[in-house]
Amino acid sequence: MFSSLVFVNKNRGLFQSNSEIHDLNTHFNYNLHIPSTKLTLVQKGILCSGSKIYNHLPTNIKVLSNDVKRFKSTL
Repeated sequence: MFSSLVFVNKNRGLFQSNSEIHDLNTHFNYNLHIPSTKLTLVQKGILCSGSKIYNHLPTNIKVLSNDVKRFKSTL
């Protein structure tokens, strides 16, 4: 889990946030968008599983995503 979260944090360009998908101001607006697919291989891949794990983090940890060292130490 730790390595998945560090990968997601370092490669944020590969992931889209919900705010990039739509302009609605929702509670989950800054969570990562989970791609919809039926393929098990894709669902278990880093893009889907990493997004799900990251979305379950508390907001105070997500705020630290710009500072890699603090993000890792807080995790």
